[in-house]
Amino acid sequence: MKKTFKFIVKMASVAVLAVVTPGLGLGGARLALAGESAESGGSAGAAARPKHGHMTATVSTIDKAGHSVVLTDDRGERTTVHVPTSMKSANDIKPGDRVAVTYQEPLAIGLVTPSETAGGAGAKGAATASCGASRETTANVVSADRSKGELTFRGPGGQIQTVRAADAIVEDKLGNLKPGDLVKVTYTEPVAASIAPVKD
Repeated sequence: MKKTFKFIVKMASVAVLAVVTPGLGLGGARLALAGESAESGGSAGAAARPKHGHMTATVSTIDKAGHSVVLTDDRGERTTVHVPTSMKSANDIKPGDRVAVTYQEPLAIGLVTPSETAGGAGAKGAATASCGASRETTANVVSADRSKGELTFRGPGGQIQTVRAADAIVEDKLGNLKPGDLVKVTYTEPVAASIAPVKD
C-alpha cells in the first residue's frame, strides 16, 4: 500500500512539473527529476548557449544600413559586430572612436569537414535551419578544441575568427580537425549587447 502511494505521489509530481514547464513534456520532466539538464538533454558537451565577450577597440567603419560596425583591437585584428537597431547608444559613435563593447560570441551553426567534402556529405549542424542571421565561409583551421567547443579559423581575407559550437553535431566534428584543414563554416555574427565610448 505504501509503495502504491509513493508511486502515485511521484507520478503526480511529474505531471505537475510537465504542466508548469512549457514545452518540457513528460520526457523532459523525467530528465529534470533525474538531475539532468532538460535543455541539453543531459549532454556533458561544451555546446551551449552563447557566451558574452568583452573588448576595447577602435571603430574602423560603420555600416548603418547593415546595422554593423567593424572594430580593430590593439593587436590589429578586425571584428565585425552586429548592432541591434534598438541600441540607441550606437548612434553616438563614429569612426576613430575607442569603444568598450560587450557582445554575444558568434556560434558555429554548420561545419563541413574535409572528410565530408571528400565523401560528398556536407552535412551541417541541426541549428542551421533555425538561424537566419548567419555567414558562410571557406577557411583554414587555426585550432579546434572539442572539449571547449571552440573553432578558430582564418578566412579568405586573412581575418581570424573564433566561434563556439552551437550544438553537439558541430562540436563532435571539432575532434577530427587539425590546423591547416580547409573547412566550410556557417556561423552567426557577434551581436553587441552594449557599446559605449571609452573616456580618456
